[in-house]
Amino acid sequence: MEPVVQPINRHQQRMAEYHRKRAAPSQKPQNASVKPKRQGYGRWEMFNKFIDLTLNELTPAQRVVWLTMFRRADGKDNTLESSVRVLASQTGLTDKTVQRALVKLVKTGWVMYIFKSPSKGTPSRFRILTKKAESVVISSTHSTNQ
Repeated sequence: MEPVVQPINRHQQRMAEYHRKRAAPSQKPQNASVKPKRQGYGRWEMFNKFIDLTLNELTPAQRVVWLTMFRRADGKDNTLESSVRVLASQTGLTDKTVQRALVKLVKTGWVMYIFKSPSKGTPSRFRILTKKAESVVISSTHSTNQ
């Protein structure tokens, strides 16, 4: 006597196949190369230091400009190329507010101009600095240990 097979519709077949594939452990081919771990270049540490040290020092507009620049900066050398107009459109601030924020960020040591554009609308090149954060943290730890 043969077992009775109930007809399965196409949807049920697909779902059964999907669950079978999901339940099976994934097997990498033996010759598959392993991806190296992505480098963060200390960006989280830099971000955390900035937040910890600037909450009372900088205005919200200055923090927004720095965070936008930080987000766009290259991870290896913390540089970016941008114009005031682009930063203004990304932050939702006016051009003049972004200019004032950049002046303050340069004076306080959080940003450095690598190349300052002489003409309006042309991108300048910036570097996001970590020296200020490191020096403040080091000096504050030395003063508490004495």
